[in-house]
Amino acid sequence: MGPTSLTLFAIAISAANPALSRTDVVQHLQARGRGWSPQQVTNVGDLVHDLSYEHELDPELVLAVMAVESGFRFEARSPVGALGLMQVMPSTGRLYAHPAGVRWRGSRTLYDPVANIRIGTLYLSWLIRKFDGDLALALTSYCHGIGRVKRSIRSKGKLSYRQLRYSRRVLRQWARLRRARQRRNTLYTRPYRTPAPQWKRYAGTPSRSTRLRYRAHRRRP
Repeated sequence: MGPTSLTLFAIAISAANPALSRTDVVQHLQARGRGWSPQQVTNVGDLVHDLSYEHELDPELVLAVMAVESGFRFEARSPVGALGLMQVMPSTGRLYAHPAGVRWRGSRTLYDPVANIRIGTLYLSWLIRKFDGDLALALTSYCHGIGRVKRSIRSKGKLSYRQLRYSRRVLRQWARLRRARQRRNTLYTRPYRTPAPQWKRYAGTPSRSTRLRYRAHRRRP
């Protein structure tokens, strides 16, 4: 699946996604945020919902980035030094802290989930606008850096399969979250089936053992 196919896949997911409520986002976090307290689930869910629509992002896309980047772990740290829920690099955090309304106190700021999500959603939104809505390029830049993506396009005219692997993982996770929400909504809205009255439960065809006993009784002299 090349960049064009990934972009079309992302458009299809986005088109099938109606506006999410806060409850939808909180339910995703309840299912995946292992070890989180109920208060943390509610606070992070509200923040993801509000910031996503503020930056014109799909909340489930933001959750998909969290799932792939950190597995919803507050203290996650990558081998290259990315920190927190959305695995923001300290250099990126320092650059986007002030526009995101975050007081920068060094790298440890990114372990604060509120600061991390504020910076991560603002940076992701900026990348999507930078690449004119091309999610494959925006997500690859989020993972590998915008400089490396530009150099690859300038030298080769395209991104390699290995570079696009991250965007594939995020888009698959995005689609998985959407399917999980649809299953939950279908389960909750399924009409309740009224059980049959007591007398109807046993008014059907007699069981095999009953028929055999009846036949044996008739064969007696």
